[in-house]
Amino acid sequence: MPEEKLGFIGLGKIGHLLALKIFRGGYPMVVYDQDKDRMEILTAEGAEAATSPKDVASRANTIFLSLPTSPIVEEVCLGANGIAEGAGPDTLVVDMTSGNPTITARVCSGLAEKGVNYIDVGVSGTLNIMKGILGMMVGGDAEMYERVRPILMELGTDSTLNHMGPIGSGHMTKALNNTLAAAHSAIACEILLTGVKAGLDPKNLIASFNNSSGRSNATQNLETTFFTDPSEQPAGMDLYLQVNNVANACEIGRSLNTPMLVSGLVHQIYLKVQDEMGPRGPGGVAEFFQRWMGVRVGGDA
Repeated sequence: MPEEKLGFIGLGKIGHLLALKIFRGGYPMVVYDQDKDRMEILTAEGAEAATSPKDVASRANTIFLSLPTSPIVEEVCLGANGIAEGAGPDTLVVDMTSGNPTITARVCSGLAEKGVNYIDVGVSGTLNIMKGILGMMVGGDAEMYERVRPILMELGTDSTLNHMGPIGSGHMTKALNNTLAAAHSAIACEILLTGVKAGLDPKNLIASFNNSSGRSNATQNLETTFFTDPSEQPAGMDLYLQVNNVANACEIGRSLNTPMLVSGLVHQIYLKVQDEMGPRGPGGVAEFFQRWMGVRVGGDA
C-alpha cells in the first residue's frame, strides 16, 4: 500500500469522485472543501479532514485541486491560509481544474517563488472516473509528471494519460477539447429537432446519424439526452463550467491572433443558454433548443 499521504482540495460533483478513486487505490488522504458535508463523503471512508488549504499543505506533500475556476485556484494556492503558506520543501500541486492557461502560468510562477512545484491536468470523460479510464492531458515539468504519474494511473490508463508539454498545456488541451464537445452538442440538438419538426421519427434519426458520417459522441448520447428522465441521467459538466471552457478556448485563439469564428459562435450560444436556463447540468442545452425551436422530443429533457 502506498505510504505517501495525499491532499485533495475541492470535493464537488467531479472532485469527490476523483478523490474517492485515488483514495480507494490505497493512498492515505487529507481533504478540504468549504462545504463540510462534502468532506464527509471522504472522511466516512477514512480520509482525514483539514481546516484550510494551508492545513492540507502542512500535512501532505502532493496536493490535488479540483475547483470551479482558475481565479479560485489562485486564491487557494497563493491567498491567505493558502497552500503556499503551509507547504514544505518539494511540495507538488496537481491542478485538475478546468483552468485558464494564462492564470495557470501565473499560479505556477507564484508557487515557484515559494519553492512549490505545480502541474496542470485537464480531465475529460468524467463519467469514466470510477471505471479508471479517465482522459487526462498534463502540462508541466516532465520530472514532476513522472512523479505523479503512478497516482494518475489510478484514474486512467497509458492510452488515456498524455503529457502535452509545458505548464498550461493540459488546461489548454482541455479547453479546446471541450469546445469541440460543446459545438457537437449544440449542432446535434439543433439538427435532431429540425428533423423531428419536419415529421421524422427521432429514434430513427438518431440511429441514422450514428450509422453515418454525422456520428459523434454527441449524437451517440442523443437518445439518453432526450429519452431518459433527467433524474436518471448520468451526471455531466454543469453548464457554467462548459461556458468557462469555451471562453478559455476563445481567449487562447485571441492570444494567437487566430480567428475563432465557430468557437466564438458556440460561446455566444452557450451564454444565451445559460442566461435563459439558469444553473443547469448538461441537459440545459437540449431543453433550450426545444423551447427555442418549439418542438419536444421524448417528454421533458
